[in-house]
Amino acid sequence: MQTTEDKTKLAIEYGLRLLGMRDYSRSKLKKKLISKEYESEVVEQALNRLEELKYLDDERYARYKIKSLILRGTSKNQIMYKLKFEGITLDDSFISEVFDEQNTNESEQIDVLLEKKIRNKTIPDDRLERRKFNDKLLRYLISKGHDFDSSIKAINSIKSE
Repeated sequence: MQTTEDKTKLAIEYGLRLLGMRDYSRSKLKKKLISKEYESEVVEQALNRLEELKYLDDERYARYKIKSLILRGTSKNQIMYKLKFEGITLDDSFISEVFDEQNTNESEQIDVLLEKKIRNKTIPDDRLERRKFNDKLLRYLISKGHDFDSSIKAINSIKSE
């Protein structure tokens, strides 16, 4: 029969194997350990030990996740929502700090997304076709979490080629 200490060591080893493949947030790793049917006390001890050893760090994970989402053109609000969904609650200033580190802001993101989306495409001259084209761009920007007004403003600034 295994003692709690033995179970904790096994949980730590499993956690290390998972963290060796990719970074996890505390809440995601907790779910993984619980799904392996470790007791909640053992899971908490293992997570605390992994944090002490600096293998598990929610701030590092959040910073990495934010950077990758910024590169995909995701807005601050959408980033906040995605992190909250993963069990990480941050204030807006932390996300703004990472945006500053990446030398970008949401309006620049919108411009890059639009440029990427319309690259090698001709903007229609026909009013109805232009409307469909703009609607498609708007849906794309909103799917990235950007607000309606900023998106419309950027789309309207596009000159026909």
